[in-house]
Amino acid sequence: MLSWLVTVVDVLTVVLGFSFIIFVHELGHFVAARWAGIRVLAFAIGFGPAAVSYRKGSGLRWWGRTGSEYRGGGGDGRAGSESRATEYRLNWLPFGGYVRMLGQEDGDPNAVSDASDSYQRCVPWKRMVVISAGVIMNVILAAVLFVVVYSVGLRVQPATLGDPFPGSPAAKAGIRSGDAVVLIDGESPASFNDLSLASSMAARGKPVELVIRRPGVPETIVLSIVPEESKQTGLLELGLTPGLSLRVPSWVKASDDDRARYRELLAAAGYKGVEPGMVLTSVNGSPARTHGDFLAAFRGGNGSPVPLEFSDPTTSKTVSAQIKPLAVVEEAAVEVPVAGVRGGGGGGGGGVVMMVEHLLGLYPVMSVADVGTSRVGFEAGDVFVRVGSLEYPGIAQGRAEIRAAAGRTIAISVLRAGKVVDLAVDVPRSGPIGFVPGTTLRTSALVSASAEPALGLRPGSIIVSIDGAPVESLGDLRELLRAKATSSGQTGVGGLRVKAAVRDALPGSPGREVTWVLTPEQVARLASLGYEPPMPLGVPLFEYDEILDRASSPVAAVGKGLHETKRVMLQTYTTFLRLFQGTVKVEHLKGPVGIAHVGTLLAERGFIWLLFFMALISVNLAVVNFLPLPIVDGGQFLFLMYEAIKGRPVPMRVQEIATIAGLCLIGFMFLLVTFNDVRNLLGL
Repeated sequence: MLSWLVTVVDVLTVVLGFSFIIFVHELGHFVAARWAGIRVLAFAIGFGPAAVSYRKGSGLRWWGRTGSEYRGGGGDGRAGSESRATEYRLNWLPFGGYVRMLGQEDGDPNAVSDASDSYQRCVPWKRMVVISAGVIMNVILAAVLFVVVYSVGLRVQPATLGDPFPGSPAAKAGIRSGDAVVLIDGESPASFNDLSLASSMAARGKPVELVIRRPGVPETIVLSIVPEESKQTGLLELGLTPGLSLRVPSWVKASDDDRARYRELLAAAGYKGVEPGMVLTSVNGSPARTHGDFLAAFRGGNGSPVPLEFSDPTTSKTVSAQIKPLAVVEEAAVEVPVAGVRGGGGGGGGGVVMMVEHLLGLYPVMSVADVGTSRVGFEAGDVFVRVGSLEYPGIAQGRAEIRAAAGRTIAISVLRAGKVVDLAVDVPRSGPIGFVPGTTLRTSALVSASAEPALGLRPGSIIVSIDGAPVESLGDLRELLRAKATSSGQTGVGGLRVKAAVRDALPGSPGREVTWVLTPEQVARLASLGYEPPMPLGVPLFEYDEILDRASSPVAAVGKGLHETKRVMLQTYTTFLRLFQGTVKVEHLKGPVGIAHVGTLLAERGFIWLLFFMALISVNLAVVNFLPLPIVDGGQFLFLMYEAIKGRPVPMRVQEIATIAGLCLIGFMFLLVTFNDVRNLLGL
């Protein structure tokens, strides 16, 4: 209930903030119209029926307009109008607003007037000021908000990098964890977000230049990397990830149950006794300064346990742990179809690409790592014997089969405590059925599929031993093979020959022995595999690194605010350019629902982040309002330029056609982005 109330408050805060931005925009039009001597009929925030209204002489009214003196309740101010006072309205739909002037309505070019204080009787250059005043006010508001934000300081992720995504352009270019980006395309990034924006806004096929400072390297490194379209997001990406800190997530807003569950997951990964909010202070007996120190202790070791020490900054409590490294196996990129589409899907290719672990072509079987929200009878540790028509599927194949059955019932069999359990599962249209998928990689040597013909393994086979040494898992198999290659000296051209005992998964199945000859290339691949620190299931071990982005003085805050306003404006125009070029798609745009959702997420991070978000929205509103579309300020400004040059207004018929076209375009875009917003929120 408390979480729900917090969300409601955040939503209301965002709505009020958005309404304030609209108010400032319309206030610009209102003040400029009064300055120009144009009669203002209505000043309204929001659309639809009036919730509250006020007009001098009529007083305050609830649930309606202040009077009927304007024919048809429209307030057009033509013949028959009895009041020259402005009506101030707060309407029920807060997303939007308008200033209605005598003789001017964006949606009705025919709403003209010959009155001396009408819009038409005002000289064109003054009308240009009136039309552009809203946009100018939004730019000024954004600059002021940015100045406030950078005077107080904004906590952001620095432009320091973590491990790049495997197989990404950044990984192929040699980006390493701990690299700090000094420049990107000649601009100094203030945060990691600037790196993501630079890659997504890049022209297709054009390289992005990174100047990098790498720990231990005296000179900067210059890399030119061509972003590639992500099949997850559809945007151009480099595959960069933000750097991590040494602080264990504090879970301040989590419930006691969530915190207890987090402790369980930490303990299961080997970090028993480590509490949320603790900081890693020592690695291998030496002070830990960066996340790179933590990674280097595992990656540079020989597989021996790594001593770590965590401390609580508030209580000075310390916890020591001996953490056994995980033996790294190989990974392959596998495409998983989207829900309801077999073999095809979003992203322009075939669905979502996921990295699947394997060892020399031996793929583990999909299992249930955690029950999650599933209500269909799964238990943690279940191994999938059958999913639909697939026997002993790997994680990619199993997920694809489940998603292909979206909206239907699928037959699933799992191996649990040596017995096969049959389940009939109704798959929702969204595809996932609520459990956290895992594999048998670390729990058994059960094989889903094998690209190793010498073994002749079929799905559901288990490797029992190698040269008589028992095999507990595929990770264990890696260590045995590496040890045998090293001890026998067969790491060169001769390869490695071992005896493998295998059997089927079901208890009581007969075993058989096969000779496995590993090629020199396979032995070399084994030798190149190192170690990684174990991670808790589905939750982070460390928070992302953060810095306080704050101006050094009030003058610097003003400069930073103006620079940020300019940058966001240019970025918004670039977004429209990339939209036409196809590197940014319509589904990436946000409508009112999406804006409100993003706003609530940022509101959870604090009031300063909310101000930053409002500044972004104010700039974007200014840019969108000054696009050359007849229904917005930019289109009206073009009409006025024509009138100023030609000495006569744009023909009424042209204005009508342009207005209808603009209304249809904006209405279509509004419905499309709102549909995408709702679909994304529902996970469809």
